[in-house]
Amino acid sequence: MEEEPTDFVTFTAGDTIGVPGTSVALPITINTDGYEVGAFQFTLLFDESAMNFTGFSNGSMIPEDWFVDYNPLSEGEIVIGGFAAGGGPVAGEGILLRANLDINENTSQGEYTVSFSDYSAGDHNTFLDLPVQVSTGTISVPELITLNGGVNYFDYAGGSVGGVSGIPVSLTDNSTGLFSTSTVTDATGAYTFEGVSAGLDYTIEPDLDSDQDRLRQAVNTTDAFRDFTAAIFSAPFEEPFQFIVGDANNSSSLNTTDAFTIFQFAIYQIEDFNEYGKDDWQFTDSDYPLSDDNWQDAPTTIELENTGSDASGLDFTAGLAGDANGSGAGIGVARLAVNSAVVAIENADISLDESVLIPVNLEFDASGLGAFQIELNYNPAVLNFVDCQLGDIIPDAANWMIHMDQKDESTILIAGFAMDMAALITEDGPVANLNFSFAEEVKAGDATDITISEQSAMGDSHGQDIIVGFSSGRITVSAPVPEEFALMQNYPNPFNPVTSIQYHIPDNSDVSLTVYNLLGEVVAELVNTHQIAGSYQIDWNGRNQDGKQMASGIYIYHFKTKEFSSMKKMVLVK
Repeated sequence: MEEEPTDFVTFTAGDTIGVPGTSVALPITINTDGYEVGAFQFTLLFDESAMNFTGFSNGSMIPEDWFVDYNPLSEGEIVIGGFAAGGGPVAGEGILLRANLDINENTSQGEYTVSFSDYSAGDHNTFLDLPVQVSTGTISVPELITLNGGVNYFDYAGGSVGGVSGIPVSLTDNSTGLFSTSTVTDATGAYTFEGVSAGLDYTIEPDLDSDQDRLRQAVNTTDAFRDFTAAIFSAPFEEPFQFIVGDANNSSSLNTTDAFTIFQFAIYQIEDFNEYGKDDWQFTDSDYPLSDDNWQDAPTTIELENTGSDASGLDFTAGLAGDANGSGAGIGVARLAVNSAVVAIENADISLDESVLIPVNLEFDASGLGAFQIELNYNPAVLNFVDCQLGDIIPDAANWMIHMDQKDESTILIAGFAMDMAALITEDGPVANLNFSFAEEVKAGDATDITISEQSAMGDSHGQDIIVGFSSGRITVSAPVPEEFALMQNYPNPFNPVTSIQYHIPDNSDVSLTVYNLLGEVVAELVNTHQIAGSYQIDWNGRNQDGKQMASGIYIYHFKTKEFSSMKKMVLVK
């Protein structure tokens, strides 16, 4: 009688978790138990109604020069075999291969066995069959649950001011590493993950590192002012999340450098805060007990362990980096401002020979202004920007952080925030004066608008945004005012059929311009009216008052005001 073997080559199917609609790579391990294996074969059996075999990959135990392949016998039965083709043996313990199985979308919760039949192994040296034993594995398909939550913009007064749309949120399976998915928050800031396997550990994480449009709308010089007042302890933050967004340079502390960094962003000197390693959006678990002392350690994810049933209220608090006052402007969740202001440019007629000095006026109903940011657009074909000076309403310019310069060839940016509460703006008037010159091609009668961009913003004494209205101004170019009365020689002269006569009046005057023949008789009265100071030109077509064409000859034109009289000759030819 043959002795029963005590050593076996063992094939083992691993245990894993399968999620409907995903794939699993089921490990098939081998333990040669001292043997050197030169060939193997087995039939893998599984429930074809729950899963489909899609192939395999070699494990670490298969030497390079082995030939391994598979063949489906029927649904739920796959023969897999291999042999050494000039390479070394399989010896030791480890993963022989991984069987790839797609879990069907409609697979129900339950335990699904993966087993073996018709298994064998051959000795690498003697080519004899070796004793083989097998161990079945299980693919567990857990119950499916739903996870709900939201992403809400923080409120400086505590809580949130509303949900944030368009935020990507990811769900990652930490138990098996087999499952991950993502979604985007809806118009209310809500997100949902359906068909999630129960019993696993998960990480939920919102992530949006770049959002230039909303960042530009939310962050301005008012935020720099609010950050500064918190950094110097004159007005501490109301809400710990303000530290997270206010730490603009990502140093895990709050100081005046952060206020300066926000100001640099507001005046377009930096594009965002990414160069400091800070994403545009900041998040934390809303259930975390955030405080002034632990904000640096606030978790940016929600960790779920052994999730057994549906879960809701998985909420995040969110804010845009630099939005220290929590206004949320531009993202649909902004708080209603209490105070209002108007930025106004007055209409003006300006002579070509005069400098173009345009005041930028502020009117407001707040008790004081701590910050302003004004973008003005103009037409560079009409106006050349020269410089900008601070207006009279800033009481102590030395205690303001100020920026005044061109943003681009057609935009001027004026921005600043107070660095001392005693230096707040408390009265209406010009915050700045713009100095332009006229472009070379400009002539009398041209006009241009100076408009105010909706990116402009104001902040009150508490560092909160206020409602800003805009009143654009129109600049009309007028001719230079002459210094003295003058009558110019007509042109052309001689003429046929029309000539032009120019004259100047330095003051508003009653003016007459009359054409006479050499007998002193009135031929035509060209002007007889009151005119404002300026330069004028009028044409004469060689006809009298009745419209009759005059004969060739010499004519006299007489220019007269109360203070001045002058006559000149002109020649009509045919």
